[in-house]
Amino acid sequence: MANADTPMGFKPVRYQNGAPYTGKARCCYVPVGNGSRLGLYDLVTPAGSSDASGKYMSVARSAATETDILGSIVGFGDTPHMAFDPDNLERNYLPISTEGYVWVADDPDLLFVCQDDASATLAETSVGLNADIVVTDCSTTIGLSAMEITATGASGGAAQVRIEGLYDDPANELGDNALWLVRINEHAYKNTTGA
Repeated sequence: MANADTPMGFKPVRYQNGAPYTGKARCCYVPVGNGSRLGLYDLVTPAGSSDASGKYMSVARSAATETDILGSIVGFGDTPHMAFDPDNLERNYLPISTEGYVWVADDPDLLFVCQDDASATLAETSVGLNADIVVTDCSTTIGLSAMEITATGASGGAAQVRIEGLYDDPANELGDNALWLVRINEHAYKNTTGA
């Protein structure tokens, strides 16, 4: 059975040591001038500023050429004290040019599950190789990220993520649009781009 083409961004699932992801995240600020819609499990990058209090680092959606990735968005809110918007409980993404707060799974030892873009077919020999990300706007219906890894660029050279293995799920198999377990190589806190 072929894998479904359902990009989902970079969902944190466990740590490098095997421990499960427990939901810990850092609160970050998105300024009103943000130029990208931000969805659940989008990768973000430090934007070189903070909110007015100076407590919450500003972030922006990571680019396909980014070398300073902070982590993946796991929640949204209007204030830094709640990972939801009490005035809009159905908010599931942050629109362009909208100020807000996002919770980012930013531990450099986290592993994420993500889909490949089927630009080539990754195989068991792709495990241990590096790949770059493909950046696409999130869904405005469900708010889920549409980021993927590019199957074409998988190599032993420097790239944004390292492929750790095929994600262990009975509905997932080798082939186009497979789900892969990856770690961020070009992390803001720990850059490990070597092959």
